[in-house]
Amino acid sequence: MNAHQIAYLVFGIVLLIALAFDLGLLSKRNKVVTIKAALQQTFFWVSLALAFFVFLWIQEGQKPALEYISAYLMEWSLSIDNIFVFILIFNSFGVKEKNYSRVLLIGIMMAIIFRIGFITVGVAAVEDGRSRRSAVEEVQVALSHNSSFPSAAPPVEPSMRTISLREKSF
Repeated sequence: MNAHQIAYLVFGIVLLIALAFDLGLLSKRNKVVTIKAALQQTFFWVSLALAFFVFLWIQEGQKPALEYISAYLMEWSLSIDNIFVFILIFNSFGVKEKNYSRVLLIGIMMAIIFRIGFITVGVAAVEDGRSRRSAVEEVQVALSHNSSFPSAAPPVEPSMRTISLREKSF
């Protein structure tokens, strides 16, 4: 096994152990997560990410390690706005505070599974059509054009139903 394969193997094993630890020990069902517990869990995951950064630096070198930590920090900063979206969604659906962690867990796991699936299918489709314009690119172009035209159209006055729904939500 070469160093690159070892790095991926270690990453996968540590990730599975950490997820089992998180889902088994840290996720208490039907309990409100306190600020202290949330900070401890955040510290755990950030420490794990930093440990992998150090491992990657030693195993693969400076460039891949810096690419990893840059991507990690970018993802983390982009995820901060999701907190506000989660709060809005939970409030609109009436999710109780004690169920927040369970609902988030289900959402995160589904996002991971769908992301893996979409990336795998997308990479396979693009690799298949490298020499010619693939069907995937055609669909992307069609979606891009389809979503851009409504934004260029003049605004439409909201109906009374839309207004009443907005008033109920606030």
